[in-house]
Amino acid sequence: MNHFTVKDKLRTIKESRKETTLFPYLQQLFAKMDYQDVQITHGIHEYGKDLVFREHDSKKRIDRYTAVVVKNKDSGQTDFEDGGEVMRQIKLAFDHPFVNDKGENITISEVLVVINGTVSPQVKSILKNTILPKFLSNVEIWNYQRLTQEIENYIKDDFLSNYEMAINNFKNSQIHNLSKVENTKELFHGLSIKDINDIYVSVKTSYQRFQEKKETYIKYDEDVKAVKRTEELDDSLIIGRDHKDFFVYGLPTSGKSLLLKRIGINALNENYEKPVAVFYWEFASIKENVDLLSSLKSQYAAATNEAINFTKFSKLILLFDGLDEIKDPKVKSLILENVLQLKIQLQVQEDSFKKDKKAKYDAFQIAKQLLSDPFSKLKVSNEIIDADCFNKNFNVQLIISSRDRNFIQEHEILNSFEKVELLPFDVGQAFKLVKKLIPNDVSKSNHFVNALKDGLLTNKLVRTPLALTLMAILYREDQIDLSELPANITELYNKFTDYYLERWDSSKGLGSQYKYEEARQIMAMIASKMHCEGEKSITESNLSTLLEEIKGEYDFKDLKDISGFIDSLKDRQGLIQYDEHLNEFYFYHLTFQEYFASVAFDDSNESVLNENFFSDWWENTMIFYCGKQPKRDKFIKELYTKNVASNFNQSYKYFSLISRCLQANHLISRNLKYKILLSLLHNFDLFYTQLLENDSEQESGITYWLTTIDFTIQLRDIFLNHLSTKHLNIEDLNSAYSEIKGSETYSDMTKYCLAYLLTTRLKDSMYLIDFLNVPGLNVRWSRIVYVDLRMQKLDKGLEDKILSKINKRQGKNKDYIKKQLKERAIKHLKASDSTLQSQEADL
Repeated sequence: MNHFTVKDKLRTIKESRKETTLFPYLQQLFAKMDYQDVQITHGIHEYGKDLVFREHDSKKRIDRYTAVVVKNKDSGQTDFEDGGEVMRQIKLAFDHPFVNDKGENITISEVLVVINGTVSPQVKSILKNTILPKFLSNVEIWNYQRLTQEIENYIKDDFLSNYEMAINNFKNSQIHNLSKVENTKELFHGLSIKDINDIYVSVKTSYQRFQEKKETYIKYDEDVKAVKRTEELDDSLIIGRDHKDFFVYGLPTSGKSLLLKRIGINALNENYEKPVAVFYWEFASIKENVDLLSSLKSQYAAATNEAINFTKFSKLILLFDGLDEIKDPKVKSLILENVLQLKIQLQVQEDSFKKDKKAKYDAFQIAKQLLSDPFSKLKVSNEIIDADCFNKNFNVQLIISSRDRNFIQEHEILNSFEKVELLPFDVGQAFKLVKKLIPNDVSKSNHFVNALKDGLLTNKLVRTPLALTLMAILYREDQIDLSELPANITELYNKFTDYYLERWDSSKGLGSQYKYEEARQIMAMIASKMHCEGEKSITESNLSTLLEEIKGEYDFKDLKDISGFIDSLKDRQGLIQYDEHLNEFYFYHLTFQEYFASVAFDDSNESVLNENFFSDWWENTMIFYCGKQPKRDKFIKELYTKNVASNFNQSYKYFSLISRCLQANHLISRNLKYKILLSLLHNFDLFYTQLLENDSEQESGITYWLTTIDFTIQLRDIFLNHLSTKHLNIEDLNSAYSEIKGSETYSDMTKYCLAYLLTTRLKDSMYLIDFLNVPGLNVRWSRIVYVDLRMQKLDKGLEDKILSKINKRQGKNKDYIKKQLKERAIKHLKASDSTLQSQEADL
C-alpha cells in the first residue's frame, strides 16, 4: 500500500494494532538522531523497555541510557495512574537495570514514552502524583504529532520507502558507520568536520584511465573515428557498479580507506529494485581464524534485530581495508584465506555451480583439508576463486585495499582481481580539497594551489589527500611560507607535528620556555616499541609500563606524573587516539606511527632498518628516516649497495623503495643520484625479466592473466610513478638512456619506459623515435610508439617522412599487431614465441 504522508502511514500502523511494527522505525529514528547502540529490547524480559539507546556526554565522559516505552494507541489518564499500563512500564524501566551484551547491569537514566495516538491533557498533573520527584524530570512523552514531526525531520524518505524497514535500518546504519571520521576534529583543529563528505574529494584511480589507454592502442583509425573521452564518473561509483573483484593499492595516505568507504556509501544509496548490502572490515581488527560469515551476520543483526535474508539483496559488497597493516606473513595468509573463504561460502550457500565445475570445487576442498600450511591453504582458496565455479546468479564482490601488491605478487594470488592503483592528486583535485579546508578565503586557497602547481606537485609522495590536508592546515595557520613548502614527506610531518604538539603543550598550560621536543621523543619511543613488535595499538597497562621504563632512563618533565600524561592523551586525542572500549591507544594513521618510529632511529641503530629492507612493514619508516637529513648519504648508500634482490618480488621491492628513498634524500650529490638511478634501472629490468621467467616456468602468473597491451601499460606506469620526479636531473636521465639503449643486457621494455619518460618530460619525440632503432624490435612497438606520439601531441612536429614510415609499418602489420596486443602477454613477451621480430630498416 502506498502512503503519501507520514501521518497517513502512522494512522495505518495504528489501525493495524501491531505495536511491534513501530519498533524498527523508531530504532532508525533514534540512530539518525545520533543516539548510540539503539536496541529493540521488547520481549518477556524487557521490564517495560521496548527499546533502549545510549547517549555519550563527551565533556563528562559518561554514558546515559534511555528506555523507550511504545504504545500504538490513544492513551488516557488511567494509563498513567498507579497500576496503569504506561505507568507500570515506566516504573519497571527505572527499577530494573538494562543488561547489555557484556552482561553488565546498566541503570536507566531517562524514560521516553512514545504514543502513536492522542495523549490526555491531564497526564502531566497525574505524573506529579504517581511518580517520585527524582524521576519526574527524566520522563518525556511524545504524542502522534511529535512523533510525526520527528519522523519528517529525520527519516521521512525511509519511512515512506518501499524497502522493508529492517533493510532501511541496515542501510542507514552502514552509511553512518562508513561516514564516520573518528576524532579528526581534534587533529585537524579548526575544521568543521561532521563526516566523510566534509573531507572527501573524488580520488582518481588507474581504472578508467587504463581502459581508455588500452582502447587507444588497439583500435585503429578505421575502427573508430576518434577516441572520445566520455564524462568521467567518480571511480567509487564505477567500481561499486562492476561485478568484478578489485584489489585497490596506492601510496600511504593516498585515500584507500576513504575510497573503500565511499564505494560502500554510494552502493548503499543506489536506487535499485533490490538493494545492495555492504559490509566493511579493517584487516588489522580481524582476529586469526575468525568466522567472517558470523561477523557479517552480526553486522546485519546489530542494525536490524533480525537475521539477514540474502535473497532480498541484488548484490553483496565485502570491503576489506589495509592488508598491508598485518605485519606477520603467516597471520596475513590466514586472514586473507578467511576472506576468500567468506566469498566462497556465500556463493556455495546462495548460488549454483556451473556445469562440470562442482567436481573441481570438491577436489579443491578435499585438497585444502589435507593441508596445514596457511600459505598452501590460501593458494587453494585462490584457485577456487580463479576457477570461476559459480553461475553468478548471486553476486558477491570482494574489494581489498593495501599500500602495495607485494604480498599478492610474491604468492601469485588474486590474479582474477582487477588491480586498481590510486593516482596522486592533480591540481584540480588539490584545489577541491583545499577549498574544503580553507572555505572562507578563496584568495588564500588560490595562492596555495598555485604554489603547489609550481613545484610541490612534481613530488608524488606529497600528492596524497592526507599530505595535502596537513600542508593546507599549516598554511591556513601561517605555519609555512609558500616560498618554502616542505621539500619531502619527512619535512612535512616534522612541521605538522611541531604545530600539533605546540598546541597540545599550550593546552596543558606550559609556558613558552617549555618546548615540545620532549613530547616528540616520548611519542617516538612509543611508536618504536609498537612498530618493533609489529603492533598498531598498545593497551593502557602496557603503555604505563613503557612510560615507567622511559621515566627511569630519561629526565622528561612530562613523565613526572605518568597517569596524568596518559589522561592527557585520552582527553586530547589527535595524533594518538584512545579506544575506551578496548582500553587501547593507537596513532591516528599508520603513517604517524611510522614517522614517529623513524624519529627514534639515528646512526647508532639505523642498521635495524637496513636489516628489514625487504619487509613491507618497515618501508615507510625507512623513507621518513631518509628524509630526516636529506643531505646525509651514508644510510641510502648502505641501502642501495648492500641489498641484493634474489627474485622478481625483491627486485620490484628494491626499485620501489630505493626510488622513494631517493626522493626523500633529495639533497645528496648528483653523482650519487646517478649511480642510484643506474641501480634502479638494473633492478627494474631484473624485475621484468625474472617475472617472465617465473611465469613461464610456473605456467601461471600475471602475464597469463593480462594481455600484452595491459601488461605493457602497467609496467610503464610503474616506471613513471617511481622515476618521474623533479629530484632526478634530466641530463642524468638522458645519460642513463644513452648508456642502456645499445646494451644487449637490457630488455626492450626498460629501454621503452625510459624513452617514454624522457619524451614526456621534455616533450621531445626524439627519444621514442630513437627507441624504434633498437635492433630486433617486435613490430608491435611501432604501433605503441605511433599512438604515444599522437597522445602526447608530438606527431605534428615530426617530419612527414619519419611519421609516414612508422605509420606504414604499424598499418601494414595491423592484424598481427592487434592480435598480439589482445592476447596473453606471456605469449608475445618471450623472444622464442615472437614472429616478425625484426623491423626492416632503421628510421
